Amino acid sequence: DRTFPLKEARAAHGYMEKSQMFGKIVLNP
Repeated sequence: DRTFPLKEARAAHGYMEKSQMFGKIVLNP
């Protein structure tokens, strides 16, 4: 669904909690 840099892990978690996701979230190191 979306990729986030590892430093934006908090934003990725918030995105997931808001149920805006369709697929998977990837954190890039």
